[in-house]
Amino acid sequence: MPKIAILPSTKPLRVKETVGGATRERLNPAACGDLAKHYDMVIIGSTASDEFFRQIAESIPPAVREHFKLYGRSYFRQFGDASVKGKDQDVRNDAWKKILKENAIEFQESRKVVDENFRTVTRQFSWKELKSYIADETVEVLS
Repeated sequence: MPKIAILPSTKPLRVKETVGGATRERLNPAACGDLAKHYDMVIIGSTASDEFFRQIAESIPPAVREHFKLYGRSYFRQFGDASVKGKDQDVRNDAWKKILKENAIEFQESRKVVDENFRTVTRQFSWKELKSYIADETVEVLS
């Protein structure tokens, strides 16, 4: 069975470095190579800049580039602006649902959980809890 990695953040691909006393983050190309070795498909989606996603694409070994699906800021923008949608609706929820559908990954639109008062409640899909909504055992959400 193919193994799929999902990164809802680019943080696992970044490394901190100090230059002239200032600490900043930059892309760690070795992290992309490691993902290519361990997974058959890697899906990376984030509101990080398109420039950063260009750097990611350039650091992926050419032999495995087709196994990477990259969704940067411009992809997420097509789902609207969070301030227009309202505080309770994060546009990344709709974007992640579409990403999962496009890549034939089974997920739940909602799930029943027991809350802190021991009541059964229904929680709607949230990209922040992506791992909890994915029903496909071949998928690993990395954070």
